[in-house]
Amino acid sequence: MKRKWIVALIIIFPSLFWVILESSTINSKKLPIYGSKTLSKQGDSVFYKVPLNFKGLDSIKKLPNQGSFITVFIKEAYRKDSYRLDGLWEYFKYNYEKIKSIPFVFVYENISRANELNEFSAKPNMYFTRSSAFPTLHAAYYKNKPYYVDSSYFVLIDAASRIRGYYDARYIAEVKRLIEEYQHLRLKEEKQLLLESNEIIQKH
Repeated sequence: MKRKWIVALIIIFPSLFWVILESSTINSKKLPIYGSKTLSKQGDSVFYKVPLNFKGLDSIKKLPNQGSFITVFIKEAYRKDSYRLDGLWEYFKYNYEKIKSIPFVFVYENISRANELNEFSAKPNMYFTRSSAFPTLHAAYYKNKPYYVDSSYFVLIDAASRIRGYYDARYIAEVKRLIEEYQHLRLKEEKQLLLESNEIIQKH
């Protein structure tokens, strides 16, 4: 009898947790998906996905949570403007707790400039790499971007390699928005993992 209760709880708890998640704020906000959209043979929407061919990281899956992450392109043209990172610097220096769980992937046009941002690279959530084809990779992350988005903006990428947000990291308010939207996206991704896990349990 006791064993039956344990089995029942194993099956019911994920479903109950799903109901709680459904009634929470997770579904109260939907982030846009940027880029072009096509239809599959089955009639489903297929959204644009960015390439992940970063030199220095064998796979984006090496990131800690294997989910969403932020891409930061470090262009030579922005060097005289502190690489347009002023807002991020403010959080980094005075409120690092807010960003320590967010994976940032810095992609350098000139990797020799990495020492200029070595304070970032010392942190475990900051990944420094470069692309062997920087212009092509950079263009792919801003393909069909909204007209108001500058090519220095940070890019939020979800677990399916889709673009979910652009942020002007020169401003603290934009970095705050980035943090909130990243956390929202991670909650949705965790919810999806829970649902998939629940399906596996029920099948067995």
